[in-house]
Amino acid sequence: MTIIEREYKLNKKFITAFDAFAELCRQALDPKISSDVINEMLIQHLLTERLFRTIFDNSDFITRNVIATEIEKVIQALTSRSFNRHEFLKSLDRFYVAIEAAAKGIESWSERQHFLNTVYERFFQGYSVKRADTYGIVYTPQEIVDFMCASVEEVLQHEFGTSIAEPGVQIIDPCVGTGSYIVNLLHRIPNYQLKYKYEHDFFCNEIMLLPYYIASLNIEHEYYSRIGEYEPFEGICFTDTLELAEGRQMSMFVEENTERIQREKNAQIMVVIGNPPYNMGQEYENDNNKNRKYPVIDGRIRETYAKDSNARLNTKLYDAYVKFDAIPIFV
Repeated sequence: MTIIEREYKLNKKFITAFDAFAELCRQALDPKISSDVINEMLIQHLLTERLFRTIFDNSDFITRNVIATEIEKVIQALTSRSFNRHEFLKSLDRFYVAIEAAAKGIESWSERQHFLNTVYERFFQGYSVKRADTYGIVYTPQEIVDFMCASVEEVLQHEFGTSIAEPGVQIIDPCVGTGSYIVNLLHRIPNYQLKYKYEHDFFCNEIMLLPYYIASLNIEHEYYSRIGEYEPFEGICFTDTLELAEGRQMSMFVEENTERIQREKNAQIMVVIGNPPYNMGQEYENDNNKNRKYPVIDGRIRETYAKDSNARLNTKLYDAYVKFDAIPIFV
């Protein structure tokens, strides 16, 4: 953060690139997004990019992921006054090396997934406590993910006469996190049906950059390990699902991301699965960490849950978890 703030004062290329990117974020994510949150996105990108390159031997990620490619333009401007990126980040080597040392010897992909999930959770709970609180960042244990996915399959079979693997059964995880639910569902699909399902029937959204990157990597690797051929997962969108439910027409970062979001909106979603964030709101008024308001969704809650509630204090009904229940997902 200190390095970024220094460059914003001294680096004209970075000032121009940052301001343009900030405007893009206001159009695509949140009209009131702060510079601190955008700075944090750059930090998440730098952390993830090096982890993917050094631990997962995947230096191609930033050129294959549509959002990473866009943010990489800002990073290139950020590091433009240094001889190279390594020199620019040299003072942070002790932090990177500590993480890389912790991952040394990890061979199986499931263990690597767990490692990334741990980095994701501890990064936000340690560095960005308010963001962790606002977005309810807690890693969902695999046992719960497995139980929920198995339950969906049972309900589909017994109540609807179909299954997760059936073409046309379209599924969305509206707050995908690191991709655990989608990866688990892909496990349940036979190889001969996997390509169609991967390309047409799975959708997910994520608003935070670090988990978005990790989810992309996890889902794409699951497909690659099964089919033996890399194919980008075009069902993942970098967006705020609650903002989409507001119905406003917005430019969603890059053209590819906007197209993905439109394809998702046109889909006939049959299954919604996931673990939405739980956050009742800030504990103290001076925390300046209030949950963001969403007029359409808040209105739906007011007209339904709150209207029929006998509770004297109904602020809990406007928790993010309830808001995800109130999304007009099929509209």
